[in-house]
Amino acid sequence: MITVEEARELVVQHAPSLGAEHIAVNEALGRVLAADIRAGLDLPAFRQSAMDGYAVCHEDLANPGIRLSVVAEIPAGDLEGRTLESGQSMRIFTGAPVPEGATAVVMQEKTSRENSDVIIHDEQVVKGLNIREIGEQIRKGAMALPQGTPVTPATVGYLSMLGLTTVEVYRQPEIAIIVTGDELVEPGQPLKPGQIYESNGATLQAALENSGFSKARIIPVKDDYAATKTAIDELLGSVDTLLLSGGISVGDYDYVGKALNELNTEQVFYKVMQKPGKPLYFGKNKGTLVFALPGNPASALVCFYAYVL
Repeated sequence: MITVEEARELVVQHAPSLGAEHIAVNEALGRVLAADIRAGLDLPAFRQSAMDGYAVCHEDLANPGIRLSVVAEIPAGDLEGRTLESGQSMRIFTGAPVPEGATAVVMQEKTSRENSDVIIHDEQVVKGLNIREIGEQIRKGAMALPQGTPVTPATVGYLSMLGLTTVEVYRQPEIAIIVTGDELVEPGQPLKPGQIYESNGATLQAALENSGFSKARIIPVKDDYAATKTAIDELLGSVDTLLLSGGISVGDYDYVGKALNELNTEQVFYKVMQKPGKPLYFGKNKGTLVFALPGNPASALVCFYAYVL
């Protein structure tokens, strides 16, 4: 019997990285990047206003109260390629391109308008004020996100800002769940004396979905050695992860351990010093990771979160 820490470390050591696939950025939430992402452009790609206000030349504003003529208006997305002369200003909005010759943007709260002029009340207009310079966020060719980064909502937004429509991520594992037990009955069916409703399959399937994995298949198996062995054998090599619920203890009708051994499964460990969940089995066979979880619902879920996930 091994410790919880030893068991967790052994799972990590024996779990291989899966292959990669390209998917749409807007479908990548919850996945993990399988390759480095480098910026294909500067962000921002042009000098950009960080405020609604007025583009000015800071050298024109040696003293507060300076009056400048407003010669143009620049909205976000403006394509005119304007040039600002000394003594002039241009009304500008957040995200708009800063005109050539402008060295600062004065926020509108520190100005007042009089007809076609603007009066600047800001006493600290310095070069670069409220201007996002080219590449200030990231330079073209720089590392944007390293391999192994989980894709969060912010990651999706960042990838979109970089102009990417697809991204290389690790594929999701194929997962199957075998639930064993003669006493188990599918919910909705009548119960006979000695029977209980099966819940572990639905619980594990829901836990996987809640963690971002595709819906796992659930295969019910009676307490029969041949049936148990056949069900396991059919899934080894065809799924990445196989979860078994029940049948892993030492009772006369616990056939999972025997079947795994007969199928030449490499046992990594069996039994962990913990409650609940002591009779946990972990092994591998034909590239499939095998977790035989205790049949007790609380134990099965604890082991799922502590080791499988």
